[in-house]
Amino acid sequence: MGGSLQSTPERVWLKKYGQGVPPTIEIPNLLLPDLIEASVRRYPDRIALVYYGATWTYRRFWEASGRLAAALARDGIGPGDRVAIYLPNGPLYPIAVFAVLRLGAIVVQVSPLYLGQDLTRILRDSEPKALITLEILYPNVAQVRSEYAPPIVVVGRLREFYPFPKSLFVNSVVQRQKMSTAFPRDPWVRSWHDILRAPGTPTLDGRPRHDGGDPAVHRRDHRAA
Repeated sequence: MGGSLQSTPERVWLKKYGQGVPPTIEIPNLLLPDLIEASVRRYPDRIALVYYGATWTYRRFWEASGRLAAALARDGIGPGDRVAIYLPNGPLYPIAVFAVLRLGAIVVQVSPLYLGQDLTRILRDSEPKALITLEILYPNVAQVRSEYAPPIVVVGRLREFYPFPKSLFVNSVVQRQKMSTAFPRDPWVRSWHDILRAPGTPTLDGRPRHDGGDPAVHRRDHRAA
């Protein structure tokens, strides 16, 4: 196969790349938590997440992820355990994903559109030891609890992730869509607010508690990112 990458017909999109953008990148032989930790150490005060005007620096994002990982660990979640993430797009999603990966546990992605039989089926099939969600989705989880009951459910409030003053109006907007904003008080529920704010909550140092899984899987996820 002669010619450069730029001249290969099936790579015509390369002509649209901006100046300085390489046609290929080297995929590092790192686990995903290690990859993000490197950015945290190098760019702690740069913006990692933006959500409706609210921002999280790499430092703040990594600390939140560490606090959630530590809370899950206190409830017995460890290497090889499955944790369901039942969340829409938003800051808690990447925080939760990396909390699970930092423990060497397995992420079970559950679409926020799932409810009833669809939700039951994926929970039964994966048997997660914990589930992470928002209060607006918790009623769906409660509805199928007789079919499968995750031992631990971490619940955040949607409004917690919006900046002031937008956060003041989140509940009213959600309620107009006939979704609940009531926070559950069941004994198996762990509050995201309490996890994040509790004094002295330990954080992980960014290293998985075991080898973190198969590096090939993490390399595949690098490519997908």
